Amino acid sequence: MRFGNILLSLALSFIVWSCAASEERDFKNAAKKLNKVLIELNDIKSKPENAIKIDGKVVYQLNDEKRIKFIIDKENEWEDLSKRLESYMVKYPKSPWADDAGFCLVIMFLSISESRNNYYIQAINEAKNFLARFPNPHIENWTKAEFKGSPAFEIIFGKISARDECLKRILNLPEGESIRSFFTRAIIKEFLKADKISEARKELRALQKESVEGKELFICLQNEIDRHEKFRKMENEARAGHGNQEGRTLGPGPKKSKY
Repeated sequence: MRFGNILLSLALSFIVWSCAASEERDFKNAAKKLNKVLIELNDIKSKPENAIKIDGKVVYQLNDEKRIKFIIDKENEWEDLSKRLESYMVKYPKSPWADDAGFCLVIMFLSISESRNNYYIQAINEAKNFLARFPNPHIENWTKAEFKGSPAFEIIFGKISARDECLKRILNLPEGESIRSFFTRAIIKEFLKADKISEARKELRALQKESVEGKELFICLQNEIDRHEKFRKMENEARAGHGNQEGRTLGPGPKKSKY
């Protein structure tokens, strides 16, 4: 009887191990597929004659038209990857790959989000879902190595120096807090990308109530919203002034004297 129990225990242990190994393999395949397509997206550059120089280095600007077409053409792949990554997320906290999957899902939608498509809405929703689901996320070393070179991954993990104050603060935090703070900021930035300033302010207040992140981050984000609003106001005033100037130029000239 005791021998039978031992065999049963070993069989169950093997099944658990086998399932875990299969899950890890499946997640890694999905992550590799995502990384491949994000590299393709990031490599859509302009023609050499349209390159610009920054700090003495030649930088090829993104070709917006090709980028938008690429995102549209890959719609089925985004949907497939979204379903696969979501299937691993629900296994938190048992699976060590759950928060990696959630992280990858948010990065995917942030990468394909444009003000001219609705992916920015999904980027916001997935980032909020991540914050609610993973209170202390940890990204495995395999995932960090696989996505090495991806701009979002590189910034979050301190491989690229941050120029603005918000990112500098975020990068000085422990990994879990840094990821959560980065996604909190991403939510606000996505609203601003679509010029939804009032929604950004409303969301910031909601996030501040629910969040465990420090108040300095929210002050920083409030300043970002204020700067964006100020910039848009100046832009609109300049456009209106330009229109008035054109109106004066194109309008009827002074009446000729009859004398």
